Amino acid sequence: MTAPSSNIRISSHPLFLEKLALLRDRSLSPSAVRLLVSQMTSIIAVEATAATLSISSLPTKTALIVILRSGLAMQDPFLAQLETDNNRVVTYHLGLFREKATLEPVEYYNKLPARDERIRHAFIVDPLIATGGTAAASIQILK
Repeated sequence: MTAPSSNIRISSHPLFLEKLALLRDRSLSPSAVRLLVSQMTSIIAVEATAATLSISSLPTKTALIVILRSGLAMQDPFLAQLETDNNRVVTYHLGLFREKATLEPVEYYNKLPARDERIRHAFIVDPLIATGGTAAASIQILK
């Protein structure tokens, strides 16, 4: 499934691009990778929430959907941006993996609630996007 182009944002922030280049170094230690992912998440969280969270001054409810396990590295930096006086944030976890033979996403854990009309915005965080299959599957599950 292809997402509508109006929903796709590509960061061109110079600091994000610099950190992305550093992240491509395969000799990085796990702690260095976590630090870079955290820093990059802070940048994209600001970009992602700039339009949506300023739409209304009325209190809203926002969902942060964390794709397990890689998305956990993005959870705290994204929450730091989302948690404002006018915004209630709820965090949910969704476990997906790619089946080795078919490369299709498989759901193994789902802590999403029943549809909640109070949620105005949802952000899905997962730094591991190769083919987009897991991202597309998580969007389908949310629908």
